[in-house]
Amino acid sequence: MRSSSTSHKRLQGRLSWRLLGLAMALCAVAQAVDPDRAKLINIRYTGTQAYSIMEGYERIKAGMRLYRAVDNPQQPGVNLGAILARISPLFSDAAQVKQMLVNDIAFYMGWVGHYVADAAQPLHNSQHHDGWSGPDPKGYTRDPEIHGRFESSYVDLIETTAPDVIKYMRKDARHLDDVWKATLDHSLEARDSVEDVYRADLRGAFVNKDDKQARELVYKRLASGASFLRDLVYTAWIESAKPVPRIDPTNRMENPDNPKYNPAAGSAPAQ
Repeated sequence: MRSSSTSHKRLQGRLSWRLLGLAMALCAVAQAVDPDRAKLINIRYTGTQAYSIMEGYERIKAGMRLYRAVDNPQQPGVNLGAILARISPLFSDAAQVKQMLVNDIAFYMGWVGHYVADAAQPLHNSQHHDGWSGPDPKGYTRDPEIHGRFESSYVDLIETTAPDVIKYMRKDARHLDDVWKATLDHSLEARDSVEDVYRADLRGAFVNKDDKQARELVYKRLASGASFLRDLVYTAWIESAKPVPRIDPTNRMENPDNPKYNPAAGSAPAQ
C-alpha cells in the first residue's frame, strides 16, 4: 500500500511539473504576442487550477467532436465508425462506439467538475486558504482547519442535498465566448466570499446547523460550481460542431519557420 501511494504521489508530481511548464511556456508566448492577454495567464496570478479546468474542457470538446463523427453522413471522409471498424470488428457497431465515447465524455466531465468545484470554494482562490495570513485586524482565525470546517465538516453537518443547491443555480446554460476568461471570472467571484467564510467561523457558524447565512453561503458556492460546469459542457457541445480549422504546416506551433515562433518558449501560439 505504501509503495502504491508513493508511486501515485510521484505521478502527481510529474503531472504538476509538466502543467507548470506548460503554463510558463504559454505565458512566454503570450507576452511576446499579446502582453495584455499574458497578464491573464501568468502562473503567479492564476495558479494551475484554471489550466486544469481548461484541459478538462478541451478533452470534453474533443470527445464530443469524435462522438459526432461516428456516423456523420455529411462528412463520410471522417466517419469515425467506419475507420474504427477497419481496425477491429469490435468497433463495427456504431452504437457501441458512441457509448464508449459517452463514457469517456462523462469521465472528463467528472474530472473537470472536481476543479470547477475547487474554484467555487472561496479559500482555494486566496492566500488565506488555510487560516488568515498577514495582518489580522478583524481577529480571524489562523487555524488551518478552517478549510476543512467549511468545505467538509459543515457541508456534512447541514446534510446538503441537490434540491438545496439547484434553487440557487442560474436557470439557463451560457455559451462562453471566452472560456479562459470565464474560468478566471469563476474563481474571482468565489474569492469575493473569503471574508464571508472567516466571519462565519468567527461566530461559530460551522458547528451550528441552523445558521442561515452559513447554509446559504454553502448552497450558493456549490450552485456556482454546478452552473459553471454546465456552462462548460454546453459550450463544448456547441463548439464541437464547428469544423476544426486546417493548419498550414508553416503555421504549426512547433515549426521554427512559423512567423509567430518564439525561440524563448520553443513554440508559437496555438491556433
